Amino acid sequence: MNNHQRNKTNEQKAKEAKALKEVETPLANKRKLKNLKQNKDTDVAVSPLRDTQGKSRDKVAKDVDLRSGREVDRAINAINKIDILKDDGRR
Repeated sequence: MNNHQRNKTNEQKAKEAKALKEVETPLANKRKLKNLKQNKDTDVAVSPLRDTQGKSRDKVAKDVDLRSGREVDRAINAINKIDILKDDGRR
């Protein structure tokens, strides 16, 4: 990806974070369900790779150069409100 070749505005980062979180959240849920011990032998526990651990919002924050997962959530909320205001004809 060419993410690190130029500086992006906060709005661009937020829009990218929103798209990445929509992709990452279902993947995180699949990982979570895969690691359940229900109907499995408990003799050998396989831990997930280090990259795949953590919340999806934290992973997205790392990918788009935001400081934290909480900042990702706030940025996505701001983008959603901006989109609502644009739809209403405000700017």
